[in-house]
Amino acid sequence: MKTFTYFLVIVVFLTLTSAISRGQETIEGIYAIFSGDQKIETDEYEVVQGESYSDDIRSVGAKEERRVAKIIYQNSSLESYEQTLNGFPSWRASNDNKFFKLYEKEAMVGMFPVEEAIYFLDPNMYTQYWFLIQVYEQQKKEKLRLNVAVPQMQDFIYVDIERHGSDEIKSGEKAVNATHYRIGIGKKEVANCWVENGKIIGMYLATKNVYVTDASNDKLLEQLKRIVNRAM
Repeated sequence: MKTFTYFLVIVVFLTLTSAISRGQETIEGIYAIFSGDQKIETDEYEVVQGESYSDDIRSVGAKEERRVAKIIYQNSSLESYEQTLNGFPSWRASNDNKFFKLYEKEAMVGMFPVEEAIYFLDPNMYTQYWFLIQVYEQQKKEKLRLNVAVPQMQDFIYVDIERHGSDEIKSGEKAVNATHYRIGIGKKEVANCWVENGKIIGMYLATKNVYVTDASNDKLLEQLKRIVNRAM
């Protein structure tokens, strides 16, 4: 019994030490999503930066819809992705380091040879933008173009990322200068993201006129609207 106890303690210690040495931190929160002034969705998310990104998005109002997605990266390349819609398979992707495979429901809709790191973005899953911003910061370029798999396109498209200065955002009595990033997704969408301490606290999806806000800041929507209107 003692031998087993010592072994268990050692395993737990090594596991915790390994997690701390990699700087792992699980970030949890809730986004409130608005179309104009109307709240349309909530997103309960969980992020381990550089490793996994999970969204649990539920519609608000008469239309009951739930989209759940989780993406896992290993060595800065996609390892797997799963998304469900109301509990049924919606999108799935895998990477065995030889081929990247994309599935819609149960049908394979794309298979591509793996020649470099695989980046992935479902534009409707809000935490997935976190990883692309992290890649941008690691590359230390003024403007970065990535070749990104977008499931709705069933293909890879170019995604352009650049900084657009910073904006003051207030939360209660506290004010922060949030870094503003602009992410161009092919010719389909432009996502404006405001980041504080590596965390996206607000977004504006220009084509859809959709705002994504940290639900803990009930004044954020109006602040983002003022920033967007000032820039237009």
